[in-house]
Amino acid sequence: MRLRWLEPCKSLERRGADLGLSATEIEQALSLGRPVQELAWYEGGDLRGRSQKAAKELFESERVLEYQCNDERWQTQGRAVIAPQDWEDSDRYLFLGLHGPASDGYYQYYVDTEMGAQNGLYHICDCDAIRCKVRKARGDQRELIYIDRWRLQTPLTMLESPYLKDLGVQLGEKALSQAAREKKATQSRAGSGLDQALLEGAAPEGVAPEPLPGGEVRKREKDRSRSPARGAGSMARYLTQQVAKQGESKAREKKKKKKEGDKKKKEKKKKKSSSSTSEKSESSRF
Repeated sequence: MRLRWLEPCKSLERRGADLGLSATEIEQALSLGRPVQELAWYEGGDLRGRSQKAAKELFESERVLEYQCNDERWQTQGRAVIAPQDWEDSDRYLFLGLHGPASDGYYQYYVDTEMGAQNGLYHICDCDAIRCKVRKARGDQRELIYIDRWRLQTPLTMLESPYLKDLGVQLGEKALSQAAREKKATQSRAGSGLDQALLEGAAPEGVAPEPLPGGEVRKREKDRSRSPARGAGSMARYLTQQVAKQGESKAREKKKKKKEGDKKKKEKKKKKSSSSTSEKSESSRF
């Protein structure tokens, strides 16, 4: 199991080195700059209510979330990922999202054929899902998915799960490319003399910066550090695109199979009709 994880990880490390990134920068890019504590599993049955509190604090638009799936009998049925998009009702912890891959084939079939990747309504429970009292509004045709165990994902943690490994590699390559572009841009700005100009334009030591209308202080220097939040949004949008492409591919495949099936039915019907005509012709000779 560990060897399966190490192979794609080493491949991404080599890719990052080829792009001119240091080991630290590679790890920062693949983890989206997130601390390890932020990637922990949260349980709805936690008596301290940390699951819902964490959701409020950590959720970002289109961030990748992995959750434990349940079947109709509330038995565990593998795991799956969602790209959260927006709160439907933040007070009730209901949110919208785009559903991604699932580890269980039957659950994936349910998402693809019954629910729909973009037709889910999700709830972060503060108890075990089977005991949750939250319900949809009357007439709401969307599927309500109760989530009582979840965590946030990064390209690095995706590599540890066989069903997410390929997606993790794709997102990891994109994160490394983005980090390399930002590093190159920073180096270019430093070499252009812009930083020196900013320093020369700074207020002398001991002198307060020039105030702006409204009492704001004019900033002489701009923080160019990579924004983890922006990077996470970029990765999640990429996940959204990949899931959409996957859905389109499956739809085309389904349409193709239906077309082939209809063609076979027509041929069979035509053959049967031809056989019936031939039999009638033979009968008419007597």
